[in-house]
Amino acid sequence: MRHGEVDGADGAFDAAGEQFPFRVWQAAGSATVRGRLCRSRRLEALFGGPLGSVSYAELAALVDNPEAAEAEDLDYKRELTADDDRKREEFAKDLAAFANHIGGVLIVGMAEARGIPSKVMDTDVSDQLRRHLQQMAAANTAPPVRFDMRAVPNPRPEAGGRGLLLIAVPRSPHGPHAVTAPPTTPTQKALRYPRRAASRTDWLSETDVATAYHRRFAAGAGPLGTPGHRGARTALRTAARWVSSPDRRAHP
Repeated sequence: MRHGEVDGADGAFDAAGEQFPFRVWQAAGSATVRGRLCRSRRLEALFGGPLGSVSYAELAALVDNPEAAEAEDLDYKRELTADDDRKREEFAKDLAAFANHIGGVLIVGMAEARGIPSKVMDTDVSDQLRRHLQQMAAANTAPPVRFDMRAVPNPRPEAGGRGLLLIAVPRSPHGPHAVTAPPTTPTQKALRYPRRAASRTDWLSETDVATAYHRRFAAGAGPLGTPGHRGARTALRTAARWVSSPDRRAHP
């Protein structure tokens, strides 16, 4: 399997050939990274239960609740298709922004007005859509953002299996994550590093990117003089050269 491909629900492979999971939620838990649960007490209290078991009715009850307004860890989308350049870029930006900050949950199938959920719209929650979103995330973020999805169908028969889709993104130890989807405006850089800020998304400055790389590689470094420490120093120098270079088309 090549980078960006997906094998059912088991996941994809990153650029180094290491598999990472895109799993659909089971009965319990929230965002999972290699089997570890990443849970938000705030969101579980808001939703009325763990993300892995919250019901359609509980999510629908968020409508018109000012406490459920968009925040640094919560966002709403009427629909999510990622079927053209602009939508792929937006989806990658949403994922990377959460991963580069504290993590968060994207509720798809919910309209909002001034950030407050205003109406349940219901959306496609099929396996086909979820596989497509997995592939788009793997192909348009670097390193690929890891996340989990859970379909919450509308229980009414006339809904035809449509409903709400929960996408949970944990805070990532592998940041900074870049959006690699082709820029949709001429002024954008080839690599863009978003971060969630309150209910909006900001872009990391070059200093922020350098600091994030330093944090990542320092966390992975071993004691002074060990191969891990020397490798981290090499990686830091590579990151510093990239940040200071006028030509940043290639990822370090």
